[in-house]
Amino acid sequence: MKNNKGFTLIELIASIGLMILIATIVTVNLNHMKEKREQSKITEFKTKVQDAACVFIDLTVNKVKKSNCYPNCTVSVDDLIKDGMISDDLINPKTNQPINPSLQISVSWDSNGKKTCTLSGV
Repeated sequence: MKNNKGFTLIELIASIGLMILIATIVTVNLNHMKEKREQSKITEFKTKVQDAACVFIDLTVNKVKKSNCYPNCTVSVDDLIKDGMISDDLINPKTNQPINPSLQISVSWDSNGKKTCTLSGV
């Protein structure tokens, strides 16, 4: 009587192939999640700076309307830092460096008076 203990070569190859397939799927999904997280950090960073610029403009609206920049203005990150609207140690997630004070945020108003703040260069 023969005692057949163990696995056949076909069973071992199929098991290894299945493990490789599962590992590939997990790796692809993890890379996709990492890319989404990085993009989310960049979007959050831009939103934070743009919102600070909009609040800065709201607080200094009289100065802005008296200047010649209305209805299209630019606000520098340096202005926001000096006014305490954002921290000078804010890190740009794209470069992992402190925010560049020379970055400009465009502020414009449409015909309905709706304000739009746009950070470029990030």
